[in-house]
Amino acid sequence: MTTYTVCVGYTVQRPLIPDERHSWVRIEGETAAAASLLAAQIVGTHCTMVTSTDIVAAEI
Repeated sequence: MTTYTVCVGYTVQRPLIPDERHSWVRIEGETAAAASLLAAQIVGTHCTMVTSTDIVAAEI
């Protein structure tokens, strides 16, 4: 399995401000898409809305 470092942009207020804040998540996943989705879900539990995900690193 591959370990991904994902930068997740999110906002905590309305009206939404894209990438108002960022959180870094290190996560294992089968694919890059699965890792991005899971990182967004983790961060999304603590904010108003996730606005972006960006895979910064992948370690095999």
